[in-house]
Amino acid sequence: MVARDRTPVVLDKTDRLLVNALQDDLSLDHRPFATLADKLGLTEDEVLTRTKALREKGVLTRFGPFFDAACEWAGPSASAPWRCPPTVLKRS
Repeated sequence: MVARDRTPVVLDKTDRLLVNALQDDLSLDHRPFATLADKLGLTEDEVLTRTKALREKGVLTRFGPFFDAACEWAGPSASAPWRCPPTVLKRS
């Protein structure tokens, strides 16, 4: 695994499982990291601490929802908030 700046990063087995789990599915409940911790056999604090460390190392740069515009429930009217710098926005 490499960090954002392309330096090698060694991950232990737990960090690898965590990265894979974060890529698969984060539950949509009030404490998603607690739910993930239960699945991985960790505490919520361990998941949060490891996730923070992985972000600081640049292994995780960001994570969030992926919206599949072609999925059946979304339809053509689905929308989501996006943060975009004003310089990128084009006024019509």
